[in-house]
Amino acid sequence: LTAKAFDLAERFRCPVFLMTDKELNLTNVTVDKSEYVDVPVRPRREAGIQSPAAASGFRPYRYEPADGVPPLAHYGEDAPVRFTGSTHDERAFITKHPATVGRLNRHLAEKIERHRDEIEMVEADVQAGAETLFLSYGVTAGAMREAVRLARGAGRKVSGLTVQSLWPVPETSILRALEGVRRIVVAELNLGQYRLEIERL
Repeated sequence: LTAKAFDLAERFRCPVFLMTDKELNLTNVTVDKSEYVDVPVRPRREAGIQSPAAASGFRPYRYEPADGVPPLAHYGEDAPVRFTGSTHDERAFITKHPATVGRLNRHLAEKIERHRDEIEMVEADVQAGAETLFLSYGVTAGAMREAVRLARGAGRKVSGLTVQSLWPVPETSILRALEGVRRIVVAELNLGQYRLEIERL
């Protein structure tokens, strides 16, 4: 997931937050190294802008197409390259102009929404004919997987779904896992915030 987080940040040029907690970090587990999936390093798309003259009309944060990710400016040479986390225009200059801010926000949302299939991640253990779905994420996913194992050992048909990307909510995978299900158990160590996402779906 860490390698995937770096890949998504590079692919979409946006921050990616990898969430963990003390229990996950201090828990001993046995893993099968043969199941490790290598995340390839994608080649970086660079615009090749290396001189101030060439950079004058360069727009490193184009808003069109709405879901597009323009190539990175080549940094480390003579042309200035601007990075900011503040609201900015297509040239990376900070702005408070309402129309520009609106275009930027729509572009950022579209960039994620239109590529949900690349971003959404779950670990699905769906059993045919199951009427109960256990759903979890984070540290409670281990207990959920054990509950699925014990229930199946007792002859019950149950499915399990571990959510690995909290936003955007992996709606496609969740809806697929919900087919034929009459009962959903959302295992989470809080007051039921993720349950609200399931009820919404």
